[in-house]
This record gives sequence, structure tokens and C-alpha cells, in this order.
Amino acid sequence: MSFEGYYQVLCENGHLHFVDVYDFPDNWICSCGKKVAWKNMVDQTNNEDEGAINLEVEQEAVICICEKCKVEHIAKEVRYKIPKKDVGRHFIG
Repeated sequence: MSFEGYYQVLCENGHLHFVDVYDFPDNWICSCGKKVAWKNMVDQTNNEDEGAINLEVEQEAVICICEKCKVEHIAKEVRYKIPKKDVGRHFIG
């Protein structure tokens, strides 16, 4: 049996990403340009999200509707509170 899992990753701005444990680069940068502030390894080997952390929302996403074409888009991504250093496995703090 081989290990399968992913990281829950928060950048310094609190943006959440899910990255496969085998694809996580040492120099990971968020799309907003910020570095990793916290990460947590989640084990999916037995088809469960063992070790997943429920994160607390700091700021809800801001959704806009374009007046011209009436299409919704995200103006600001949801931001999560960065957990304390001792929360999670393989965390950065």
C-alpha cells in the first residue's frame, strides 16, 4: 500500500489551496504572490481525509456581478485565519 494525500496550504494572505504531497515544491508561491504561512498534511491512503483541519474564515469572498454582461466573478477570494504553530501536521509557523 502506498501513501496518498495532500497539503492544505495557506499563504500569508490566508488564501487556501490543496496541493498533492508529491507535487508540493519547496518554493511554492500563491497566485497572489505570497509565500506559504501554514500547511497541513492530510492522509487519504484509506479514502478518508485523516488529519484535515477545519479552518476558520477570516473574511468571506466578495462576489461581483458585471453590470454589462451579468456574469458573476470573484472580486476578492475568501481568506482564512492562519492557525497557530501547533495546529496540523507538517505545519509551517
